[in-house]
Amino acid sequence: MAKLYITVAMLCVWVKLIIALPVHLWLQLPYLVMLASMAAMVGALVLAVMAAALVDTFRDAELSRAQPSLTADVGDLIFSQYIVPFEAISVLLLAALIGAIVVARGD
Repeated sequence: MAKLYITVAMLCVWVKLIIALPVHLWLQLPYLVMLASMAAMVGALVLAVMAAALVDTFRDAELSRAQPSLTADVGDLIFSQYIVPFEAISVLLLAALIGAIVVARGD
């Protein structure tokens, strides 16, 4: 889990550095190619760390096939045991929706 936190922190530093650059550098083609390659490397790194964390966490996990899960059971779990992650993801999706609307408007 510590690897995931380090990767997210490193990604935040890269984003901060890219945002802080002057506008005239954004318009140069070689610079955009460099940014795209850095973004691809960071994305691959995040994917590798997340995949390793998921495999390490759920390597020995098995699904219970004895009885089917009911929708009410899933709802009870989401709103009792997993309420904080559920709310965090809902805020994240709301921010993504607002960002998509702002980008699509193009004003």
